[in-house]
Amino acid sequence: MTSNSTQQSERTFGDLVRAWRSARRLSQLDLAGAADVSARHVSFLETGRANPSREMIERLAEALEIPRRERNALLLSAGFAPRFPKRSLDDPVLSPAERGVRFLLDSHDPYPAFVVDRLWNLVLSNEAHRVLLRWLLGYTPNEQNLLRLVVAPDLLKPFIRNWQTVTQFLMRRLEQHLALPEADGSLEELYRELVRLPGVDDARRSSVDLDPHGVLVPFELEAHGRRLSWFSTLARFGSAVDITLEEILIECLHPHGRRNGTNSSGDRCRGLGG
Repeated sequence: MTSNSTQQSERTFGDLVRAWRSARRLSQLDLAGAADVSARHVSFLETGRANPSREMIERLAEALEIPRRERNALLLSAGFAPRFPKRSLDDPVLSPAERGVRFLLDSHDPYPAFVVDRLWNLVLSNEAHRVLLRWLLGYTPNEQNLLRLVVAPDLLKPFIRNWQTVTQFLMRRLEQHLALPEADGSLEELYRELVRLPGVDDARRSSVDLDPHGVLVPFELEAHGRRLSWFSTLARFGSAVDITLEEILIECLHPHGRRNGTNSSGDRCRGLGG
């Protein structure tokens, strides 16, 4: 896979704008129209013949739909201080958002739900998610990265009936993120680590046969003589200014079909125990 991890310190403001414009498949004229500036000025900014103001950086960033983290990188490359904060989710300033996230997770019980950051590290989860992991593995894993949990040969892989399909979808999702200019190369480092694991490269390259009559790709598990099948829904904050809030992803698992015992009692994770 082509490298996208050129260090930000080696890339000029013009380089970054050009990279984002290319990623968004916009011409200089397209970007100029969206940002209400002349195409000539866009050209001058990309070649370094003109220096941007803070206001111009914000207009270009809005037009290019650049995430907050990368907007800070744009500001730094032009000699300005970063604008957008990055706090821990347990920071008191973010307490209203954290309460909202915890409410969503707890409300989804008895089904698993969790929160991951931009590198797919687990940030929060509900009790049903923790019960499911203990039921599958027999212990609470120390590994906190969702992708490693799924694709590593000694973690969840032996219990995922459609592991190749799930891995292909996850890796392609990661590749979609890698297609965009990135601030620090962390995603590419994770990608390179995962693709070296057994079977991952074959899975991501494979042509998986999908059920032509299906509507969702399920996440199918089998352990202790029992099969479970799930599909997931994803949620994000729609108006985040803080980098952490913009980047976290809330994922909720729902029973797929009737295999999970949808008529059973309301025990956590449908009677898996804890």
